[in-house]
Amino acid sequence: MSERKTHELLRVLVSGDIVAVQPADASGSLVDTLSVDLQSCDVRVTQAPKFGSGAVEVLALVGVFTFRAGTVLAAVTKAEKVAELYGQPVYRILGTQLFTPKAKFDAGEQRLLGYLRDALNPVGAGRNLFFAYQLDLTLNAQALSDVLASPVTSAKSVASRADKRFFWNRIMAAPIMDAGGDVFILPMIVGSVAQLADVQATAHGKSVTLCISLIARRALDRAGTRHWRRGADTQGYVANFVETEQLVTLDGGRVVASYVQCRGSMPLLWSQIPNIKYKPTTRILDGGASTTAFDAHFDGLINKYKGVSCINLVDHKKSEGLLEKAFAREAKRYASSRSAALTYTAFDFHKECGTKNYERLSLLWNRIQPEAARFGQFMTGTQHNSRQVGCCCCSLWHDRLPFCSWLVRPLYTRHVWLYHTNQTKNHQRTSLLWNHVQP
Repeated sequence: MSERKTHELLRVLVSGDIVAVQPADASGSLVDTLSVDLQSCDVRVTQAPKFGSGAVEVLALVGVFTFRAGTVLAAVTKAEKVAELYGQPVYRILGTQLFTPKAKFDAGEQRLLGYLRDALNPVGAGRNLFFAYQLDLTLNAQALSDVLASPVTSAKSVASRADKRFFWNRIMAAPIMDAGGDVFILPMIVGSVAQLADVQATAHGKSVTLCISLIARRALDRAGTRHWRRGADTQGYVANFVETEQLVTLDGGRVVASYVQCRGSMPLLWSQIPNIKYKPTTRILDGGASTTAFDAHFDGLINKYKGVSCINLVDHKKSEGLLEKAFAREAKRYASSRSAALTYTAFDFHKECGTKNYERLSLLWNRIQPEAARFGQFMTGTQHNSRQVGCCCCSLWHDRLPFCSWLVRPLYTRHVWLYHTNQTKNHQRTSLLWNHVQP
């Protein structure tokens, strides 16, 4: 079964309200052509003669958005390479273009069209959009390994096998994919991609060149701004969920190690509506609805990561204390009645560390180290590869996230190097540090 390879550089030809798209490297008398009728909103894939002059080149398609006046097609026109993962370049979007119908938009739709422009504007709300052509950025290393190991999923296009949580343009891509044009669409992520190449390291008298990459994937469900978007919805999606993955490659990419850390708002039904106070009032919805959302959230995490260890770093007094008690109560109930794969650890960060006594984080590490060691990290390319079997889950506010990352990541990086040089026994494990941060 051959892979449905995603088209890279594209050519766009506009004729009235019809926008036609073909791969730039197409050959033959008839080639795959995506046709979008901006007036009737019709989207289809056909065979058509190769474009001559008059077509313009674009780097990728974002998707389509339908208004009452017609459909708008969004494309990427400019990008810069920011990293290389698994031999594939990764790009940050620097320019976009909207192909709009000739029909007149009313005042309301003009305002919505303005929102769409801003959402795709690299210097506006559309900053930090990333894509890759033959690599799915929505998948962490282990998920990608699983996809490629299956003949069924590996044969699918990049867009068809993407993780929907982080497929930021999936709503706009849906009409094109439904029409059979999945090879014209790339899953894009919002977040960050950074890389340090040619990092020299030495251990046990042996030198090695490392490449260290950091990828943050922001989920599109329940995204929003701080204070206005808190907690979970009734389906268990939490506000501003982000999966962050640190990749370390050795021996020119032969050895790949992955450590995943996630964050999101506490999975309860609660609000904190902004007012003139420095800390707005926190309100928690009691009863079965909050319990249902909590269960849905952790059911999803455990199904994906097999185990979750919650580490709560919020204050144990005032409004944060109310949230901590509610979270602890729900976690205890869930672990005893639904799944023992969820564990809970509370650590009052401000009480224990204050503003500068960060060495006291060793108290926390002593408590969670057995869980972290049991979960491990994903690794391939060694004599004894390892897989993911659980995740550490931290509940904390935005000002405590960097310290939790600082606590765990250096230990992971050190373990990767020692694992590589010593070729220790097969632990069959990986890890995920799950941080419930209030963005």
